[in-house]
Amino acid sequence: ETAAEILTRSLTPAAARLCIDSHGNHVIQRILLKLPYKYSQFVFEAVANSVGDVARHRHGCCVIQRCLDSPPSTARTNLV
Repeated sequence: ETAAEILTRSLTPAAARLCIDSHGNHVIQRILLKLPYKYSQFVFEAVANSVGDVARHRHGCCVIQRCLDSPPSTARTNLV
């Protein structure tokens, strides 16, 4: 099991909460910037499921911006 797989498995249950956390949002943003879509897809799913709460939060909106800055994907298109 790779580090990316462990990270994804560990953070998936708390992804939406991390998006609006003052420190957790930085972790989520780094995942979006550094890991391939295969490992960051859980972030898109968490954001899509909680888009209202995430978008209105001062840290969450930064995560949404990173999602929108990411390479084109079906998950990104669903956020637009």
